[in-house]
Amino acid sequence: SLGLELDALVLTGRHSPEIAVEALRLGAVDYLQKPVDAPSILRAVRSAWEKRRARADLARISARLAEDHHLTALGRMAAGAAHEINNPIAAVLSNLAAAEGELAVLDRFLAERSELARNGAATELERARQAVNELRGIVSDCVVGSRRIVDIVRGMRQLAPPEPRPTS
Repeated sequence: SLGLELDALVLTGRHSPEIAVEALRLGAVDYLQKPVDAPSILRAVRSAWEKRRARADLARISARLAEDHHLTALGRMAAGAAHEINNPIAAVLSNLAAAEGELAVLDRFLAERSELARNGAATELERARQAVNELRGIVSDCVVGSRRIVDIVRGMRQLAPPEPRPTS
C-alpha cells in the first residue's frame, strides 16, 4: 500500500446496473455512463470533493469527541478520588481540632500548676510543657498537610464535568 487515499469515479460505456452497484460497493464515489457531458463530470468531481471534505470533518469531530469523552472520564475519576479522599481527611482534620483543644486544656492545667515549680517539681513540669509544645508542633504540621490535601481535592473536583441540571 502506498498510503494514498484516492476517490474513484467510474466512467464506462457499458450500461450495467450490476457493475454500477459493485463499483459503488467497492468504494467508487460515483458511476457515470458515456456519453457524459462536462457539467456532469464537474458535478461528480465536486460531489466527490465534498464527500471527501465531509469524511475529513467527520474524522476530526470524532477525534474531538473521543478526546472529550476521555477528559470527561478522567474528570469523573478525579471527582470520585476526591470524594474518597475528602471523607478521611475531614475525619483527620476533625481529630486534629480535638487534639488542639486538648492541648489547650493541658496548657491551662500546666499554667495553673506553676506553683508545683516552687515545691520542687520544676523538672517534671518543664518536661510536660516541652511535650505539649512538641505535640502542638506535630498537630500544626498535620493541619498544614491536611489543608494541602483539601486544596488538592478541591482542584481534582474542578476537573469533573459539571453535574447535569435536572429538567422540569
